[in-house]
Amino acid sequence: MKSAILTLFALLLVANVEAQQKKFLSKEEDFCKADKARSYVLIEKEKGKGIKVESYTLGGTLRNVSYFSKYGKDRADRIREGRSVTKYANGKDSLVCFYVDNRREGEAKSFYPSGQIKMDFHFGKNILNDSLKVYYPNGNIRRKEVYKDNQCVSGKLWDKDGNELEFFPHYSLPQFPGGLENYQRVVKELLKYPEGLRKQGVQGRVTLRFVIDKDGQMIDIMVADTDDFKLNEPAIKTMKAIGAMYYWIPGKVEGKPVKTSFASPISFRL
Repeated sequence: MKSAILTLFALLLVANVEAQQKKFLSKEEDFCKADKARSYVLIEKEKGKGIKVESYTLGGTLRNVSYFSKYGKDRADRIREGRSVTKYANGKDSLVCFYVDNRREGEAKSFYPSGQIKMDFHFGKNILNDSLKVYYPNGNIRRKEVYKDNQCVSGKLWDKDGNELEFFPHYSLPQFPGGLENYQRVVKELLKYPEGLRKQGVQGRVTLRFVIDKDGQMIDIMVADTDDFKLNEPAIKTMKAIGAMYYWIPGKVEGKPVKTSFASPISFRL
């Protein structure tokens, strides 16, 4: 009987290992061969939860555990859905948040390496909404702010001893020179609608994701969503042309420029 139980346990263990896939990732986080890898992931389907993906350094240090509804070989072919936990090298949580269709949704918390809470903030469809609180490493409050559509509408700031300071927002978005209306005008002017696609009646929207770096330069331009893959190339060419001509005012955290992820739709209409 004992032998039968051990055999059953071994079979279950093998089945579990076989269900878990190991994939190597390139610098761009696409699947690649081991000799080109910068990291690797363990992928496993969990009933009722989706696709669990554990991300590791090549040395075996756990970096992140996230759930996806889709996890393809290319970074653009992945949809986060559910809890996501980023880890420090010491194993403690660095950031805990939740995703719905690749968008951060609901409460998120970040932590110091000690485990002490650093920030408590809220998202609605991937943008900051509602309250944001920031804490010092000793647990004292540093900031209390309120955000609406990624913009700070009110707030207070304190030093480590609880004395109120002159306020400035914890977070500010990148700004295109001349503002949103000028950005839309520039996109319209530089957009090249290929005549061949126009004659074929191909139309739709391409959503591009890119990063505004600390100097305000647009980098890492990629397709996040598309109505027709034929429109991807002209959309990317348009965004690269804008990036070659203009520098943004970079986003800031605690008054200092930071890299900021950004998304922008480009529409092709007949």
